[in-house]
Amino acid sequence: MKTKKVNKISRSFEYYLLLPIYKLAMWHFRGAKRGFKTNEKCTLCGFCEERCPVGNIKVRDKVVWDDYCEGCFRCINYCPFEAIEYKTYTEGKLRFKNKRIDISQV
Repeated sequence: MKTKKVNKISRSFEYYLLLPIYKLAMWHFRGAKRGFKTNEKCTLCGFCEERCPVGNIKVRDKVVWDDYCEGCFRCINYCPFEAIEYKTYTEGKLRFKNKRIDISQV
């Protein structure tokens, strides 16, 4: 009879220190759909829906966000028309695009 080997992940001090902050941030983003919006530049192209890693965005006659946002802001940063905003925090701000990553990899 074979015994299963259990891989135990060792956690660092920083992990335990930052865990409450992470949980608070995730609690905040669970209700994030109230903060996301599109502006007049949105063409309903569906790029944000394709790129959302958790399938949180649906494009119909308008863009709709569900309640399980992870807060990666990929939709905001990679929107080809810069049409997605989060509350007033991103209005008129530059978008971050990592130049070392091809958009097809995102």
